[in-house]
Amino acid sequence: MTVLRPRVEIAGHEVRIETPHGAACAVRIAHISDLHLRRWDAVSIEAQARLLTLDYDVLVATGDFGNFRRHWQSAADLTKRFFEPL
Repeated sequence: MTVLRPRVEIAGHEVRIETPHGAACAVRIAHISDLHLRRWDAVSIEAQARLLTLDYDVLVATGDFGNFRRHWQSAADLTKRFFEPL
């Protein structure tokens, strides 16, 4: 049997945006995806701690926050807890 540990991954990508006036613009975007929160555990704490160390202009959260309908309220509460310090 293989047990997969959830992972926390941080990747950086640079995109240059040219304005109509020829000036370059930089926007730092933090993207959180597919948290699938079921409990507040070491992975949740590690992900939150890493997010708090980042310097960004915009935070985007996409993907699934929970797995099953019966867990949606718990996932919503955990998602609020995850983003509360921000």
